[in-house]
Amino acid sequence: MSNSTSILAGGDGFKYHGTGTVTSVGYAALVVQEDTVFTSFSVDGTNVLSARGLSAVTLQQGAYLPSGGASKITGFVISSGSVIGY
Repeated sequence: MSNSTSILAGGDGFKYHGTGTVTSVGYAALVVQEDTVFTSFSVDGTNVLSARGLSAVTLQQGAYLPSGGASKITGFVISSGSVIGY
């Protein structure tokens, strides 16, 4: 059996992000640390903010945001709040 750790959220570590712009990442998931609002949210280089229902939404602390399948969260802009990327 092969080692599949890298496909699990957190298999490659984590990083905290507060307000601001985050680019050039490849996260499998984000976990919201406090009430958070995104103004941009990109998966595989495409802004999916509206498609994923995140426009003008305040995500509550503890929300789990997976990238979906083999996709990666590649960037986002947080106008308020914070997340940890895995």
